[in-house]
Amino acid sequence: MEKRIEELAHVETHDNGALLRSHRRGVMPRVAHNFRFFADWLLTLDHEDFETRGHTNHVSWDPAGPCVLITPGTPR
Repeated sequence: MEKRIEELAHVETHDNGALLRSHRRGVMPRVAHNFRFFADWLLTLDHEDFETRGHTNHVSWDPAGPCVLITPGTPR
């Protein structure tokens, strides 16, 4: 993302009509930061096995596949 900020800023500006300079300077660098932050955070997640009523529980952090997120947009 960091290498393609200019291209992504143009795509987002075309999509939502916000100022290109805002996407270049703030929005897209912040998006890249958020992706890096949460990707790094995933590396620190760990959970010990624990017992519940005679059963051992094991938490694993396996990828589940792609996700879809729908957010409200502005009417066109």
